[in-house]
Amino acid sequence: MNKSELNLLNNKRSFRRLGVCALSACLWLLSTLPAAASPVTAFGLDAESASQAMAVTASAKPLSAAATNPARLMDARGGEAALGIVVSEDQITINRKDAGLDTYVGWQVGLATPIPLGQIRDRIYAGFNLHVPYNGLYDVNNTAVADPVVWNNGSTARRLAMDAAFAVRLWERIAIGFGLHLMPLVTASVNIDFRGQNESSSSDVKVGYGLIPKLGFYAEPIQGLHLGFSYHAGMKLALNVPAEINISDAIGNIHVRLKGYAYTEPHTFTIGARYDFSRHAQSHLANFALDLDFAYRHYTDPIASSANVQLLDDDGGIMNETDRPYQEFNGSWSLRTALTWMPIDEISASVGYAFEKSAIPAQRNAFNVLDSDRNRIAFGASFWLPEPWLGSFGLGFSTAAQFDIYAERNMEKYEFLVGNPGFPSIHFEGYAFAWHGSILMRFE
Repeated sequence: MNKSELNLLNNKRSFRRLGVCALSACLWLLSTLPAAASPVTAFGLDAESASQAMAVTASAKPLSAAATNPARLMDARGGEAALGIVVSEDQITINRKDAGLDTYVGWQVGLATPIPLGQIRDRIYAGFNLHVPYNGLYDVNNTAVADPVVWNNGSTARRLAMDAAFAVRLWERIAIGFGLHLMPLVTASVNIDFRGQNESSSSDVKVGYGLIPKLGFYAEPIQGLHLGFSYHAGMKLALNVPAEINISDAIGNIHVRLKGYAYTEPHTFTIGARYDFSRHAQSHLANFALDLDFAYRHYTDPIASSANVQLLDDDGGIMNETDRPYQEFNGSWSLRTALTWMPIDEISASVGYAFEKSAIPAQRNAFNVLDSDRNRIAFGASFWLPEPWLGSFGLGFSTAAQFDIYAERNMEKYEFLVGNPGFPSIHFEGYAFAWHGSILMRFE
């Protein structure tokens, strides 16, 4: 290899490194936050479910069953619909300074109906649930390695969640259900051209949709005892951005790819039981029901603090890639319980409690994904206008409030990084409040 060829090769290597830096700058807005919790976990699904601290696997109303336990759609009375709103505010601190999270507002929709198929009636049911932020479907924001990120109430939990499901009643009080959860998927391509006046540079970002399965089972083996099980498959919002960088005709194309994911939800297994004491009550004023749920969450992907950039050769092999700090999840579980009072058929009131074990390990190195165990306290009530008032049309109202109290957490940092907030230790605590309101409708 002569001297001119060697210089050309060295220049090409230098420009490849320049290309990686250029791509990082040009894709700044596409870099991703770490994986984050579901908005259903963070804010609750609807007013009735939220008032029970989400202890609803065995007792979910048909209007929320598509997202909680699809088998519970079997109790839909004619067509049912709900339109609700959730407003969330927090007082979460990082090193005793406000975490800077904005007030969150989301819209919530629920639908449920039996599907008559000829002589097969009261056997097949369908349902739909939607949670969507008021100002967009979701956010994909950049974060640097050292930026602190709040797990449950952060921006990545403030996003679209949509479920559609069916249930089949096998026997009088036994049903199975299955459904699909929608997750947005991002695909993009980038072309950066430094030749001429850069007229050839372009980018194309598209949002597709991935469908993830969920299953449910419900049975009432004896009068008053309700049992439920649900499985929600794991999922993630992937980000894969191939890019071509043209420095000059002599250097040729530089192939780069940015990879990451913004949202990850775990495989979730939930079992629940409800016992209705009404059959033992001497009067309606003593009608109570008790719910108990246990959920286990298994994550298959590590927590990534930011997207990484890969330098590829002409055959697609990886020549070099940026370092990306990551950390495995801890085991995570929840224990939830609720007590519901039903003095008359048209009114119910609930109070609930849940302990949510955090999946986030202690942050020891150049990593600042922050969370702690949560204690949730919830309460709420639902009211339906008496049936004779409106005939075949039913109208009701539901409201709930919930408080998430984050346990105080101090984490010692082992790695020095310039600009790393919290070094040599980081302190996290606070609470979050959410209010739900819903209008309920029923069509016989």
